[in-house]
Amino acid sequence: HIHTIEEMRGHNTADDALIAIRGEVFDIQGFNHMGVNSKYLVDNNYPGSDMSDKFPLQLSFVCPFPNLDPRLATSPKPEPYTDAWLHDHRFWRHPEMVEGGYNYYQYRLMRIMRENYSRGKLATEPQRIEMEGKGVGLPNGMRRYWSIINNEVFDLTEYIQRRGAPFVLAPEGQGNETGSRMFLDDGVHNLFQMHPGQDITDKWNRYFARRPVSRRLHYQCLRGAFYVGVVDKRKSFQCYFANYVLLASSVALTSIIFFKFLAALQLGSRREPEEHDKFIVCNVPCYTEGDEGLRSTLESLATLHYDDKRKLLFVICDGMIVGSGNDRPTPRIALDILGADPDIDPEPLSFHSLGEGSKQHNMGKVYSGLFEAAGHVVPYVVVVKCGTLRERTRQGNRGKRDSQIILM
Repeated sequence: HIHTIEEMRGHNTADDALIAIRGEVFDIQGFNHMGVNSKYLVDNNYPGSDMSDKFPLQLSFVCPFPNLDPRLATSPKPEPYTDAWLHDHRFWRHPEMVEGGYNYYQYRLMRIMRENYSRGKLATEPQRIEMEGKGVGLPNGMRRYWSIINNEVFDLTEYIQRRGAPFVLAPEGQGNETGSRMFLDDGVHNLFQMHPGQDITDKWNRYFARRPVSRRLHYQCLRGAFYVGVVDKRKSFQCYFANYVLLASSVALTSIIFFKFLAALQLGSRREPEEHDKFIVCNVPCYTEGDEGLRSTLESLATLHYDDKRKLLFVICDGMIVGSGNDRPTPRIALDILGADPDIDPEPLSFHSLGEGSKQHNMGKVYSGLFEAAGHVVPYVVVVKCGTLRERTRQGNRGKRDSQIILM
């Protein structure tokens, strides 16, 4: 949310009206205060420009230094009888209001602007700050006394050139005589005068290292009266690098999605599986599966694009187990899906299993038949590990590796 002053000039219509006030950017659509509304500002060609002088501040409030003359100002007297002028008049007639922190204008108007109309900050490229600090591009003999502190830009040009506050706002008949117009610490004055166009953050921190209160007061003063925006880093190496990394990542991701999309398209004729004359065995070890899972697996294998006479479904039920949510043991579910005769009960046969001690002896029942699914008729063999008569829990269960060895 940053804008250069050149970019600001492109926002000068009723539907796109931005103004700048001391380094801050505001959208004045719908603005209405003390009889001044957005239409008045647009009709007077104010949008797209810096209007700091039209929104003056009370210098003695934002720079609360002892013995600061409340008549001093950083901008000329605004139009008579405006809220700002009356405000300055009250401060001159009642200097005790400064000590009490009274700040009607700044508190009311600028608070309203920041809460309702703020759109960002003014920004200046670091190259321009440096060049104008050296006087490059400016009339002969002129240079701009502005510097950078913590990425914020502060401009003390008029303060340094005029040896203090440029203006004295005194009521008519009171005169403009005043003492010294300089109120900033000599060290701060010298930092900006000796290092214009540079980043003086480190020098600023060292100078106020042991004076935190003075540092806070001077920063408040700079921020309120001399702030002109932030450093524009949009053309810096860091920003370009981040943008290119983001662009490269986006291109890579888009390419992956695009090639995956192409790969998913059936651009050619559908390939038919090769004709094989080998016999294959489809091994299905099961433990606690339910009806839905077993049925989808067996039907998928039965409908493979392979000669039904050359494939065999070999189902091994690892124990007489009733899975969670099932109403029958897993072997019974598998046999019912395959269409085995429920009245057939083969004799259990002994075999060697993987296990310790007595677990090495196991017993199993063997079923066989033909499974019909979606027009396919496929032979099957079911081995049910039922365990010995001594087993009371997890009868016949020896694990999936034991089931694979049975097949081998």
